[in-house]
Amino acid sequence: MSKLNELSITEMVAGIREGKFSSEELVRVHLEQIEKHNDKINAIVTPFGDALERAKAADRALKEGRKTGPLHGIPITVKDSWETAGVRTTSSLKALKNYIPGKNAVIVQKMLDAGAIILGKTNLPMLASDIQTNSPVFGRTNNPWNFERTPGGSTGGGAAAVSARFSPLELGSDLAGSIRIPSHSCGVLGFKPTEGVLSVDGHIPPAPGKPLTVKHQNHAGLIARTVDDLKTAFVVAGGKINDKDDDKALESYKAGWLCEFGDIPVNKDTDEIFAAFIKNLSCHIDHLHTDTPEGLNFGEIWETFGYLYGYEAGKGMPWLIRFLYKQQFRKPKYPLYRGVFNGLGQNDDKYYHFLGEREKYIAVFDRYFKKHDIWICPVQPRQAYPHTKTGRPIPIDGKPYPYWNATITYTTPFNVTGLPVVVLPIGMASDGLPIGVQLVANRGNDSLLLAFASQVEKLLPGVGIPPAFA
Repeated sequence: MSKLNELSITEMVAGIREGKFSSEELVRVHLEQIEKHNDKINAIVTPFGDALERAKAADRALKEGRKTGPLHGIPITVKDSWETAGVRTTSSLKALKNYIPGKNAVIVQKMLDAGAIILGKTNLPMLASDIQTNSPVFGRTNNPWNFERTPGGSTGGGAAAVSARFSPLELGSDLAGSIRIPSHSCGVLGFKPTEGVLSVDGHIPPAPGKPLTVKHQNHAGLIARTVDDLKTAFVVAGGKINDKDDDKALESYKAGWLCEFGDIPVNKDTDEIFAAFIKNLSCHIDHLHTDTPEGLNFGEIWETFGYLYGYEAGKGMPWLIRFLYKQQFRKPKYPLYRGVFNGLGQNDDKYYHFLGEREKYIAVFDRYFKKHDIWICPVQPRQAYPHTKTGRPIPIDGKPYPYWNATITYTTPFNVTGLPVVVLPIGMASDGLPIGVQLVANRGNDSLLLAFASQVEKLLPGVGIPPAFA
């Protein structure tokens, strides 16, 4: 048998129910992995001290024949932006370093009701507002594949934890790529469901007790190591799966793909690995071709994301913080920067204009998906990059690109439109870092997307476990 912490959730559930091992044994193996290795990557920042006791209680319940849930006795981790009753929740904000919520976030409670056992909270940047994971409260998280590289953000601690076999499942969130980019960077699977399918109640930001200002583009989501595990957790979290979608043959899907977005190129490693993936996929899908949805203008959709993000996030900021934050986006020649900068200016008329632009792009993809099932593209222009100061240019094949252009331009179009996306690792770059791919479907087609991803997963060799954690 494989090490218990290398099993999928499906295998863990079966093993516990069949008496091959106990929840206590399973939780203990994960806790030992954390104890042995967490200091290398700083993924877990607040442990749950009662995890072993909860595992023992789960074992007793099973022996006594009490009703159990689909995640009975299964260990998980939770991004520190989700409120957890009685356990510190900081969202990496110093002002919240001692904040103890009185109740769980909705998605956390659903996991607990299904029998999951929380091992700990995972690291993130302050208020989930960066694409690296460097917390002013807990310090920096490192990529399990190379400690000098970022794991991505903002669910960077969670992706690192799943990659390092600290946990088989992470509850994350995604406003600009915050699940997908860490999944790509750490060689694990990520799922951003259709906007609104999973509750974001109990997420920070907004600050505890404050009204929700980010009303669009933010998604609750999941990180795991298999598509089946994403499916299981998705249903537990409130999503729905249509089993009939699994009957659709891979060759019958109609899919388009695009390797580069606008004027932001991918690097050589990404280009080669993505091309090899598409070539392999073309042997199994009859309708697969390079394609850009008609009416998709990358500059416009980036500016739309930026404005909506700047306006809504800015509503929750004190004016001085908003003013200071605004300064890093003083690059009006770049649409994404221009959008955030102007959005932080809080002009209501322009906000409603960009809400209209959002609806326009939802319609663009709606038309596209009337003729296609899936759209395929990279997650980022390159593999995980060295830790760097936020805002500094990021090199793509040696040429520097503005920080946000080089990091979130391939993910934000799907936050604007609220489309569901699955990230799968498809290969390893020349420097030993994983590279992922985005599989995208239309709003509401989460079940079909997961069914497609499950079939594609079978064609991939996988990237395995980072050597330092085996």
